[in-house]
Amino acid sequence: MIAALLALVACEAGPAIDPRPGLVARLAAAAVGPTPPSATIEEQVLLGHLAAACAGAKLRAAKIGEDEDWRSLLLVTARSHPMACATEDEADALAAWAAPNEAWRGVRAEWIGARGDQERALAALGPVGNDASRLRLALGRGDGDAARFAAEGALVDDPRDVLACRIVGLAALAEGDAAWTIETAACGGLGARAPELVRMRADALDLAGEHAAAEAAYASIGADVHRAALIYQEGPTPERLAEANRLLAVGAAGRPPPAALHAVWMALIHGGTPSLVGLDSSLPATLARAMVQGDDAALAALEDAPGAPAAVVRARLHAARGDRARTEAALLEALAAAPAEEPVHRARVGLLLRVKGDVASALADWAAQDPDHVAAVGRRGSRDVPWLALVPDTWADLAERHPDPRMRSDAPAGADSIGARIRAARALSASGSDPRGHTDALASLMSDVPGLDGLVRERYQSGPSPPNVPDRDP
Repeated sequence: MIAALLALVACEAGPAIDPRPGLVARLAAAAVGPTPPSATIEEQVLLGHLAAACAGAKLRAAKIGEDEDWRSLLLVTARSHPMACATEDEADALAAWAAPNEAWRGVRAEWIGARGDQERALAALGPVGNDASRLRLALGRGDGDAARFAAEGALVDDPRDVLACRIVGLAALAEGDAAWTIETAACGGLGARAPELVRMRADALDLAGEHAAAEAAYASIGADVHRAALIYQEGPTPERLAEANRLLAVGAAGRPPPAALHAVWMALIHGGTPSLVGLDSSLPATLARAMVQGDDAALAALEDAPGAPAAVVRARLHAARGDRARTEAALLEALAAAPAEEPVHRARVGLLLRVKGDVASALADWAAQDPDHVAAVGRRGSRDVPWLALVPDTWADLAERHPDPRMRSDAPAGADSIGARIRAARALSASGSDPRGHTDALASLMSDVPGLDGLVRERYQSGPSPPNVPDRDP
C-alpha cells in the first residue's frame, strides 16, 4: 500500500498517463449484459447498493467511457473499499490522472481517505464544497460534529443522499423534532427504498403519537418486533394481542433476543406466562429476567445497573424480601434519576406500602411535583423497558390499599423551573404574537433538559403535518 501511495504522489507531481485505454481493455473482457443508465448507478450508490453499482460502473466505463462513467467507477471503488471494484493500482492511476480536474476533487479525496491517508484526503478535498465526500471523510476519522455539519451541506447539494438523510434525521430525532425527522426520512424520494430511513420515520411517528402510521411503516420493512411492541403497548385488544403474539412467536431458529424481550414484557403486562428463553445480556433483558425470576442472582445482576427503571426493579426485589432500608434506598435512587417520572412515584408509594415505609412523605413528594413537568416527561418510558411492565399498580389500585386524596394522577400541584418554561412557551402560542415562538421555546427546553418525551408530540402538533402523514387533530 505504501508503495502504491508513493506512486500516486509521484504521479501527481507531474502529468499522469491516462490509464483509461488500458482499463477499457480489461473491463471489456468482463462487460456482459445491458449497460445501465448513469442515473441508475447514481441511485445505487446513494442507496448503498455498491455491488450492483460496481457492476454497472464497469459496464459503462468499458462500453461508453464518458468522464462521468470513470468518475463513478472511482467513487464506487472508494465507497466499497476494500471490496475489489477497480484494483487499488487502477484506482490510484485514475485518481492521479484526474488530479487537475476540479470535478473529481471529492471522489479523489474519498479514494485517498479509503486508502488510509486522512491528512492527504483533506488536503485533496480543499476547504469548501464537496460536502458528500466531506461527510464520508469525517465519518472515516470519527468526527461526529464535522459529519453532522457536512451532512446538512450534502443535502443541499443532493436531497437524495441517504447517508446524509440518516445523519440529519437521527440528529433531529435525538433533539425531539419528529416533524423534521419525518420530512428528512423522505430523502428526496429515495427514503421509501432505504429501510434504515423507513425505520427512522417510524420511530419519529411513534414518538409523535402517530401510532397507526408508525405500525404501517414498521410493517413495510418487516420490523416485526417494533410493530409488535406498538401493538401490545398502545391500544391493545384481543385481536391486536393475537397479532403481537404471532409477530413474536418462536420460529424454527427460536426467538431472537429482541423478540424474546418483548414477549416477556407482553406476558407481564397482559397476564401471560413469560419465558426467559432467548434473552441476551443487555440491560433491558436483565431487567426482564429480574422481574420474572426475582432471585438473588437477578438482584446481583442489577447491583450496578444505571437508571430509574433498574432502581425501581431493585426496590421491588428488596421489597419482596421485606428489606425496608434497601427498598427505600433504591426508591430514592430512582427518584433522584427521574424526579418527575410519574411511574417512579407510583412505584415508590406502592412499594413503601408493602414494606410499611413512609408513604405520607412519598405522597407529599408526588403532590409537590409540577404537573406540566410531569406531563412533559410522560409515563410510557422506553419501548424496550415499558413502565407498564415494571409498575403495574394504578393509582386506583393504590387508593384501595391506602385511601388518600393524593392517590391520583392529577395530584401534582407544585411548580418548578421546567414547568415554568413550558408554560411560558405555551403563552407565546396562546397570544398569537409569535407563531414560531412556542416551537422554538420547546426546542430550546428539550435541548437543555433530556428526557422530555411528552413534549415531542406537542412540538409536532404545533406545526403543519409533514408529507405523507394524515392531518392531525388540532
